[in-house]
Amino acid sequence: MTTSDFVNSCKTDQKERRDVEMMTRGQNQNAKWYAMRSGSLTTTKFHRIDRLMTGGKASPSRLVSDCMGDKYKNLTKPPPLPNAKSIKWGVANESLARNAYFNKEKTKHSNLVIKETGLIVHNTKSYLRASPDGVVLCDCCPPRILEIKCPYSAAHEAIRGNTKIKYIEEVGNTLALKGGNHGYLEQVQGCMAITNVSKCEFVVYTVKDIEVIHVDFDPIFWANLEQHLDNFFLSHLVPELFRRQNHPNATYIVDKSDTDSDMEVDTDNVVNACLSLYSYINNVK
Repeated sequence: MTTSDFVNSCKTDQKERRDVEMMTRGQNQNAKWYAMRSGSLTTTKFHRIDRLMTGGKASPSRLVSDCMGDKYKNLTKPPPLPNAKSIKWGVANESLARNAYFNKEKTKHSNLVIKETGLIVHNTKSYLRASPDGVVLCDCCPPRILEIKCPYSAAHEAIRGNTKIKYIEEVGNTLALKGGNHGYLEQVQGCMAITNVSKCEFVVYTVKDIEVIHVDFDPIFWANLEQHLDNFFLSHLVPELFRRQNHPNATYIVDKSDTDSDMEVDTDNVVNACLSLYSYINNVK
């Protein structure tokens, strides 16, 4: 089997995808969430992958190591949060932001509900995975995903016109999400594609303010991004997955073979490889 054959075989059924979502609820508070992300492409890395595959400055070795979950090998419990104040602030305020969004929007909808989820696997490409901050449901509108940002740099400030918040801009009287090195545009578009919804509620929350930006799915943007993700998985990650079959403690080394999309790989010892790409780490079931 070639790497191309392997990529084309990466499909899962509805039960498998549902099981993954359920076992990874709690996300960064759940060790299985880290394990199930390993060996796959998750939306927070989409911008870095896109930049690499379009000739921009990015480290393929670092990207592959991150996708393989090298930092989180052999977890038995969730790791401590990084020391960055911005990350700790975002995690600490996510539930407050979710509640503030609900209170702001509940009178505009019938039976508004926010469902928290685990890791969601793409219907046909199991190596694409997303962890939305929630799925918003009501009786009057189609489902949409929720993405929450709590900018530490503007933690106690108003949002509109705030130059510290680099990822939004005013278009007329409306706030819009814009592209940039933060990668939120790729993250949101990828999350909509993977969850199969066409709208995202992008929430920016500070202690003093909250804004809800409505983002529509862009099929042209996604088609271009998806091609770059597929190419990265094929040329970088699949060779590394199979290189590690007999070397579970290996680290990524960039060499010529990593970009050979027609290399032959032995799949005999890979159990449910398309879904359980993480299994070489800690055999989570």
